[in-house]
Amino acid sequence: MKKIYIVSTGPSSSKYMTLEAVDVLNKCGMIFYPRTFYGQKESNVSFDCVCDVIDVSSKKCIALDYGMSKSKNAQDEYKKHASLIESYFDKNDCDAAIVSIGDVSLYSTAAAISTILSSRGIECEFVSGVTSFSLSASLCKLDLAGRDCEIHIIPGDSCFNKNDVENALLKNGTKVFMKSSRHLKDIINSAIKLNLVNKSHLIQNAGYENQKVYESNELLTLDESIFERAYMSVFIVEE
Repeated sequence: MKKIYIVSTGPSSSKYMTLEAVDVLNKCGMIFYPRTFYGQKESNVSFDCVCDVIDVSSKKCIALDYGMSKSKNAQDEYKKHASLIESYFDKNDCDAAIVSIGDVSLYSTAAAISTILSSRGIECEFVSGVTSFSLSASLCKLDLAGRDCEIHIIPGDSCFNKNDVENALLKNGTKVFMKSSRHLKDIINSAIKLNLVNKSHLIQNAGYENQKVYESNELLTLDESIFERAYMSVFIVEE
């Protein structure tokens, strides 16, 4: 029975893709991938990773266009893409893959779409991958959990909007802030206010050629331009 694989491509380049991901993508006849636009610039990070490691010339490759505006209803967009995928899947006698950066089990639009597809009777299977925060921790040589430390993964913008950043920073354990593009500066300032700067690490564009790591007192003098490119940022505060 054919199925749809929800495939992680890792946080940046194809070198972080797993062997399982490559094997699955090689056997799938269709690949759906997210495409976003920043002004006139097109971004297909996950598909670029795929093209680096497998030959897609004989496969159907279909872009799923995403808007960056927060005013859009995300669920409506997911349903639209799920219907598009379902229509292709019904007409083609082959397995398919939906690819997504990072790990598909964490803040993934592909996972949200798979939930809709599963509810419609389509079999979906996840293929795990490297997360952006695990790569970020490695770049900082951090032992995130030690032997018995809690790890809190926090969606930063949502946490800020709930006025809960300081409470989150004061939790026991390691705090990992993701999805913080709009309020990264505020979150870092809160960590500084709570005297946590010496335990703090900001990682931007982990795995890319332009990756940057800022730690401890470096966070006190960050240039404003850093917050203008905050989308691919992970902020880690150790216990």
